[in-house]
Amino acid sequence: MNTTAITALANLLTNIPSKYDTGFNMEWYSVETEPNPEVKENVGHQCGTVSCIAGWAAQFLNFDGTLRDTPRKESQMVEEFGIDHPTYAPEPIVAAKLLGLDELDAETLFEPMNYGPAIHLEWDEVTPRQAAKVLRHLAKTGEVEWEVAFR
Repeated sequence: MNTTAITALANLLTNIPSKYDTGFNMEWYSVETEPNPEVKENVGHQCGTVSCIAGWAAQFLNFDGTLRDTPRKESQMVEEFGIDHPTYAPEPIVAAKLLGLDELDAETLFEPMNYGPAIHLEWDEVTPRQAAKVLRHLAKTGEVEWEVAFR
């Protein structure tokens, strides 16, 4: 587990700089919101794009936990991380590698609505600060526990 990168991502999500022009939505790895204004951005302003934890990590993190100045594009993800057969979205593969997560932890962190706890809520309403709580807990304990976001 790359606690440096996990902590850096938590810090980024706690206070997202407007220069990144990307919102936060746990239901989308990365998607433009211009054609679909009903997609919640959860950052207090219209960005035109949203990403979940995996999308933010894949686009804006380096292995050493530093932040990129410009987002990593999908083609860069495929090339840089040697993804032979790109899935429908390379973000979860790239993010898992950057954060040093095994498959189960990655699935639970990136897709809690499918693999996570039996918490019944609107996952598109999770805020970046709530996600940051989960990341900090992960860095501290090694456990992905979405419940901490709602305490």
